[in-house]
Amino acid sequence: MNNSLFGKTCENQKKRTANFLVNKAAKFKQLVSMPQFMRVCIYSENLCVVESQNVGLWINNPFYLVFCILELVAWHMYRYNTKFFCTYFNLYID
Repeated sequence: MNNSLFGKTCENQKKRTANFLVNKAAKFKQLVSMPQFMRVCIYSENLCVVESQNVGLWINNPFYLVFCILELVAWHMYRYNTKFFCTYFNLYID
């Protein structure tokens, strides 16, 4: 499985933010007065970024897929390591 697909299924969507690039004073006042407002970063006199929390959140990631992948990886690593150490040290492990 591709690592980017695994990473996208693992990500926490509750930590996402909405960023708005603003260059008008009226729009800036509107975004800052919202209850979801978090912080502002001013780049120049006429340009700033307003960061806010997402209003609607739609969690559509299959979390069970993440846990299954992690369990399969652990199982394969266990099998590989026991096979390697058994042949290297001449051990017998069930």
